[in-house]
Amino acid sequence: MLYTDAIVAPSQILKMAKDNPPLPIAVVCAHHPNIMETMKQALARNLCIPYLLGKADKIHKLANEYAIPSEKIIVIDCGEEDAHAANIAVEMVHKQEVSALMKGHIHTDVLMRAVVASGNGLRTERRISHVFVMSFPNSDRLLMITDAAVNIQPDEKGYQGIISNVIDCAHKIGYAFPKIALLSASEDVLSAMPSSVLADNATRWAAQVYAGRAIVEGPFALDNAVSLEAAKLKGIERQVAGNADIVVVPDIVSGNILFKTLVYFCGACASGIVLGAKVPIVLTSRADPVEAKIASIALAAKMSS
Repeated sequence: MLYTDAIVAPSQILKMAKDNPPLPIAVVCAHHPNIMETMKQALARNLCIPYLLGKADKIHKLANEYAIPSEKIIVIDCGEEDAHAANIAVEMVHKQEVSALMKGHIHTDVLMRAVVASGNGLRTERRISHVFVMSFPNSDRLLMITDAAVNIQPDEKGYQGIISNVIDCAHKIGYAFPKIALLSASEDVLSAMPSSVLADNATRWAAQVYAGRAIVEGPFALDNAVSLEAAKLKGIERQVAGNADIVVVPDIVSGNILFKTLVYFCGACASGIVLGAKVPIVLTSRADPVEAKIASIALAAKMSS
């Protein structure tokens, strides 16, 4: 049984942004009904000031169909080329016209190519990475997953950058001392399992760099990271065991499978943004429900405040 029809925008994430001013956000390739419904609901919650980039005639038509007042949106005609719309959005950030970007009906690689372009992109000294903040039906618990969308198989330095980004994100959204589990398939460090070695090295690095600001431990199998009962049964007594606020996956494949399993089989809502660029970037799937996109805008608003 799939649960996607039951997904609702998480109140915990929406509350994070409730006191923020509306977020000026450039929506790249906004000419799609799902995006327009998202904008309608985001405006109703006073979450954003939408700059809608793409095919202007189609955007205006959809805005009219969704009863969005013309004075509530700014439409920027970018013609037929998705890459052109992405480049204009990046320019708007440089001109300080917007404080965030959002993926509309555009392929991720086209948008991110403009973001990471040498010279005129949105790179900083930080690693570009992605985080999902997952919420669950009938639960107040949130679980952050990184990186399930941008970094394919990070090396040790990239892995450290992903951890640094997610710690800063966690602090920004209210976690004073986040507990972070570095995932593998076992708690043992095995040379034949590179993810366990990566996690072990990162644990020792984080103990020096983030002492007093976060607890970073690994390797962990998923069950022992998120289930106290499983950790107790196996005699695992680490501080993070069973209590992880954040799980760091070793590669994009395992992260993609994990977050989609939580969405499609557990009814979780996945709010997702890119970290490490000059502004937050809402990067959700074109197939994601409106509720996930709304939560992602709220998360970006909190991160940009």
